[in-house]
Amino acid sequence: MRIRVYPRKDATFRFGIRNKVVVASVGASANHAVKQIAKRTASPALVHDKGTDGEIGEDSEITRRTIINSVLNANVYGALLIGLGDERYNAKDMVAELERFKPVYWLHIQEEGERATISKGVKLVNMLRKESDKISSRYIKKISGLTVGVKCGASDYTSVFANAVVGLVADTIVNMGGRVVFTETTELIGMERHLYRRCISRGIARKLRHIVRKNIQSILSYSRNWLGAQPNYGNIRGGITTIEEKSAGALLKTGSSKIIDVLSYGERISKNEPGVYFVDGPGFDVPAITALAASGCHSIIFTTGSGEPIGSPIAPSIKVTANSKTYRNMRENIDLDLSPALRGDIPLDELAEKLFYLLVEIVSGRETAAELMRHEDFAILKSGPTL
Repeated sequence: MRIRVYPRKDATFRFGIRNKVVVASVGASANHAVKQIAKRTASPALVHDKGTDGEIGEDSEITRRTIINSVLNANVYGALLIGLGDERYNAKDMVAELERFKPVYWLHIQEEGERATISKGVKLVNMLRKESDKISSRYIKKISGLTVGVKCGASDYTSVFANAVVGLVADTIVNMGGRVVFTETTELIGMERHLYRRCISRGIARKLRHIVRKNIQSILSYSRNWLGAQPNYGNIRGGITTIEEKSAGALLKTGSSKIIDVLSYGERISKNEPGVYFVDGPGFDVPAITALAASGCHSIIFTTGSGEPIGSPIAPSIKVTANSKTYRNMRENIDLDLSPALRGDIPLDELAEKLFYLLVEIVSGRETAAELMRHEDFAILKSGPTL
């Protein structure tokens, strides 16, 4: 087995599997300029509806660290950050935190004007892209250090089979020295005790328990009726009846390895230890994959039942489904059909092996369906009011 990677000077993430230059907005007011620069340079755009102004409590800090840690992902060679300039955490501030790790630049629209920002931004990004082309890839024989996120979305009655296959792949990754990351805090409810027993220490178990209970209390403060949200209406139409049933299926995709650490939304992994990592995040798909990429995931394996086309602009997102109808209807969005698991035609372990070697191919440069469709889905979690 040979895997093509891009070496990085990072003790925690020694390589990337892509060599991207990204254009990132630090606030929604800069989104137009970011999109124009990205379009003219064929670069990924990180645009969102957040901004550190008007946010109170932890929201502004969540926005700051999610943007910073997204740029720090090992798949990113360098970045240009764009903002107005008057944000609580503006582009210049964020670049000051990033510049000792990789090539980064900033522009403020209020200082340059929007047209000049776009013009200068195009020149800066093209310069970064020329620099990134000089980075030579190399081949490694082991996946030690590979970090893979696992996520499910638009789940239905078939998802339990797809998640079971992904869980086998998750164990293989960990056994070979890699890391697996999962999120979706509300989709632990009803099965959380099984996860506590997998935590590497009592301290990690307590941290996970605190996050789950905090989420439950927060949800109950809004409404005691979760119907239509967890499980959502698509889940219900797809044959899932309770949050416990949905959680049982979601838990399967994490495998059976020990949980090494528990992270806040937007936080980056800081441990080299192979195993499973949890990121506090929503079941809602786009902010969930954003959190996985910000945590350091090189790639994301995403199971879907009734169909979900999204993909991260940073971490190649591998779509799998055990629903044959979904595979037929959304073939351009799906990387692997796992419906033989549901029919009993192919054993789960054989499908897991097939998925693992697909992962190896994608890590080595093969484009995912989401990459081919040019998906750049990016959104940051919001928990409080905007003033």
